[in-house]
Amino acid sequence: MPGNESFDGEEILRARHEAAIRRMAGYGGTVLAVQDTAGADYNTRLKTEGIGYISGKTRGVTIHSCLAASSDGLVLGVSGRSNYNRPEAKDESASHDSKKARPIEEKESFRRLETLERSAQDMPEGVRMITACDREGDMAD
Repeated sequence: MPGNESFDGEEILRARHEAAIRRMAGYGGTVLAVQDTAGADYNTRLKTEGIGYISGKTRGVTIHSCLAASSDGLVLGVSGRSNYNRPEAKDESASHDSKKARPIEEKESFRRLETLERSAQDMPEGVRMITACDREGDMAD
């Protein structure tokens, strides 16, 4: 966080992940790992610098997260999350074939695989994870 040297975003994320893992271990059984993407629109924040684009010409931050829950609906924590910004407005002229030909690592849908890997890190023994993605999850290779 600008202006606050004691703020460590990575430490907050690490502690949150560890807490979710502890809750999963205490719960046991099957854990649902539900992924979804949300965008924070900063178009009205004209003086904000360093913000990318979330879609078209909309400035903001894209947040892709994974919520861990028990099979009976008890929320266990956020087990994975990533932020994504396009440095420039989305190129709407790219053809479907050119998008399809790109390696998965270059596609925005790759964040679903990265989030799945993060969510599965340190999975407690005896806990089975089932993941479900938002509507773009079927686009991953």
